[in-house]
Amino acid sequence: MTDDELNSIAWRDFVLWSSKQPDALKEFQEETGFSFLLPKNGLEAAIDAATGAQIETAEAFVKWVTENFWGLEYAPRAYREKINA
Repeated sequence: MTDDELNSIAWRDFVLWSSKQPDALKEFQEETGFSFLLPKNGLEAAIDAATGAQIETAEAFVKWVTENFWGLEYAPRAYREKINA
């Protein structure tokens, strides 16, 4: 296993762990205006799916937590390349 492969696993787990931390979610919402709100009913879920709102929020969170806590320069190579593209 390469260093980047090992780092990818650690980074992924850090992002997942961060997404369950109330303080991190609150700070993310305050700084970005995005929030992780679960749909209240089937219609809201369908709207979120059609608009890509949940994907947009998730991608914003990954970028935010990486830049603010992990360090973009330490993110996995594939993620850095995606961000720089």
